[in-house]
Amino acid sequence: SIPADAVTLKVEGDRTLLMAGNRKLLDMFDADAEIEGISRELLSEDHKERVQEVIADYRHDRRPQDLCVVPASVRDRLTAG
Repeated sequence: SIPADAVTLKVEGDRTLLMAGNRKLLDMFDADAEIEGISRELLSEDHKERVQEVIADYRHDRRPQDLCVVPASVRDRLTAG
């Protein structure tokens, strides 16, 4: 599992890499940013923040205290037989 703060940017020549730990998630080029009408740096930061938010939200939504707990009586009926 990768923590949200492990999502980073790495500039390599004509591209910016969106990384999750040692894993490359995405290459972003100036042409990608031009489509959006912004700089590659701004596009990269935006993508990084969005991925970090998604990871944080995913983890938050799956905290044990937020998951549905099945009562033992229901669980027993579902697994019987």
